Amino acid sequence: MADPVPASGSIIALACAIFLATQVAGANAAAAGGVDYEFGAQPQDARTWLGSQGFEFKLDAENASRARFSLGDHGLTLETLAPAEPIIAHPGLSVAQPARMSVTWGVNRYPVGANWDTGVNNEAIMAMVFFGTATLPGGFFMPPSPYFIGFFLCENGRRGVAITGRSYTVQGRYVCVDGPPPGKEITSVVTLADAFRAAFHAATVPPVTGIAVEADTTQVGSHASSSAWIRSIQITPSN
Repeated sequence: MADPVPASGSIIALACAIFLATQVAGANAAAAGGVDYEFGAQPQDARTWLGSQGFEFKLDAENASRARFSLGDHGLTLETLAPAEPIIAHPGLSVAQPARMSVTWGVNRYPVGANWDTGVNNEAIMAMVFFGTATLPGGFFMPPSPYFIGFFLCENGRRGVAITGRSYTVQGRYVCVDGPPPGKEITSVVTLADAFRAAFHAATVPPVTGIAVEADTTQVGSHASSSAWIRSIQITPSN
């Protein structure tokens, strides 16, 4: 997920993204106990089916010329066709800690040049997890946001390290969990309470209150395309 500075001209998009996060964390707990989504071929088109499952389309996810979604043998495939940041979010969750997340996913095409270690904060796919309902100040021109961690697949850069972006330095972290070669499917398992404590050095871990699936190719210039898939995402209490 791009975390641009004001000079990038993406402040409106970033504000929308954080408004999304606030919606997710502040929503009524409509789904309690866990998250269990298996994506696959459906008689409906992808957007209709995702909407029926409670997912909301944000930023470039609503622009078919910039982002494309499809459901098939791999599960849910998310493609960017231009500089874009599509997000689909599921608000209104309530999963008690400690919680465990399992994501089965893969990448067909990484955005060329993306590398969080060098400040090119783009990715082919990210699973974002929001924690609690309390919001913290976002900084100059930045709306408040709850705690969140974005777990993503990367071709370049360190793995297993919680990275702080340029903004939302208190409540936001990003972690590359793995970097499979294009076409290979893997399952990533994260103990969310441990990840939260490591990222924020906190003794108390808030419940999971929302999730989102995202891609970002806004900083890679002429190579602004990517393709990745997610077959399933599960978040369940560990006890």
